[in-house]
Amino acid sequence: MSLRDETNRLGLRTKESSRKPNSPITKHGLEKILKNRFYIGEFVWGKKIYTGSHPPLISRELFEQVQRRLAENCHGTKVRGRRRFAFSSFLKCGFCNCSIVGEVQKERYVYYRCSFAKGRCAQPYYKELQIDKIFEEAIGNLYIDKPIAAEVKKQLRKSHEDHEVILERQLTLLKNDMEKKNYLLRKAWEHVAEDLISKDEYKARRNEIQSDLARIQAEIGRLNRRNIEYKEHGIDVLELLKGFKKIYLSQDLVGKARILDVVLDKCYLKGDSTRFLWKSPFDVLFLMGQLVIKHEKWGE
Repeated sequence: MSLRDETNRLGLRTKESSRKPNSPITKHGLEKILKNRFYIGEFVWGKKIYTGSHPPLISRELFEQVQRRLAENCHGTKVRGRRRFAFSSFLKCGFCNCSIVGEVQKERYVYYRCSFAKGRCAQPYYKELQIDKIFEEAIGNLYIDKPIAAEVKKQLRKSHEDHEVILERQLTLLKNDMEKKNYLLRKAWEHVAEDLISKDEYKARRNEIQSDLARIQAEIGRLNRRNIEYKEHGIDVLELLKGFKKIYLSQDLVGKARILDVVLDKCYLKGDSTRFLWKSPFDVLFLMGQLVIKHEKWGE
């Protein structure tokens, strides 16, 4: 079911002041709603963005996620199924700190650009091949020999243990939250039976609680999937350490993204300059690689 179908199922209609009041929301109308900055406490006037006096209804992070999905699904020619852009999750705009999103042009060419969630900035467009080369060069600057590989394995195992503890804590909080929501749902039904609230009030509460439950369940699923991926990627890197760059270069874009997910936190693009935030212990290996390159270049 599409989002538009869901709005129609819920009975959402256009406002009285529209050209066709009380009509089903169109695809274009839904896109305007999803792009409206009012919901993050801002408004646009004269092509400039201002902070409003009203409280935001959603977080900026959620708004950016929506803009990223819209860019992936609506720009260029549509791709059947969900199109995943290999590098978008690692990229941030160095000008405005917004997400970098991927889009397809002319049915086959992939480009990356700023989401412009905070308004237009100076960030240019990048071909996917350009992004690929940026990461290839960066991977080549990671310095790994046998003693370092052994230490990296040790650090990764510790990182996995720390990750498990954090994950368990997050899952416990989500499960507790789910129990509270289910309790509220039961109490709401009891209030109907006791004539404390009307059936319409119950339906409104039920819809709100069920929406929260769906969100919590989705987050639990995401964390569990993330944990499995984290382990798998960690094992992959342990096997790849000896010939890291060679094996990285032999991968397709999906394989490269899997490796980057373990070693890289974020890459900030700012025109011709690039800044990498590596995950531990690869941040140290990158610095060591820079020193080795400098030594080889200058014979120091």
